[in-house]
Amino acid sequence: MSAVCSICRREDRTAIEESHVAGMSLRAIAKAHPGTTAWSLRRHFAHVPAIIEQQQQLQVRQVQNDRVTAKLPARVESLLAELERMTVNANRRRDYAAALNAIRARLACLEMLGKISGELRAGAGEFVPGNVAAVQLNIAPAAAPEKDPQWLVRRMCEIYGLQWPREHAESDERKPN
Repeated sequence: MSAVCSICRREDRTAIEESHVAGMSLRAIAKAHPGTTAWSLRRHFAHVPAIIEQQQQLQVRQVQNDRVTAKLPARVESLLAELERMTVNANRRRDYAAALNAIRARLACLEMLGKISGELRAGAGEFVPGNVAAVQLNIAPAAAPEKDPQWLVRRMCEIYGLQWPREHAESDERKPN
């Protein structure tokens, strides 16, 4: 195991390195900073370029990771905006099935953003506001209503003020609305 550089451990390390960058000789730096020698400074400045290169590589990797991870939330946000427009257009056309599908897709996008941001735990589907409390999120589609083949005919008669046929009147009295 190699020893740790004595200059790297010093509190005045940045001042020493700034002096060297300014062009000061190693002997002058050693005189200005008691406890250092020209030889220890030489060894230190021999390994500094490797440290700088490692730091630069680390920064480049971090920037690349930030770019990659930043793309997904932006894409999901743009999908949310598009789905919002689709929902508005579907409602305007009174195409409620399309509006409902757009709302479901928006919900899926919101869930994805929640998982990315950490507000939703990926496995459990729990909302975690600042890791203070957790709420279980259960999404279940509503049960389809029981189909009545004469429902449309009855509603049309009500809307247009038509008389409901007598043969159906007795069966309607027995059925709850």
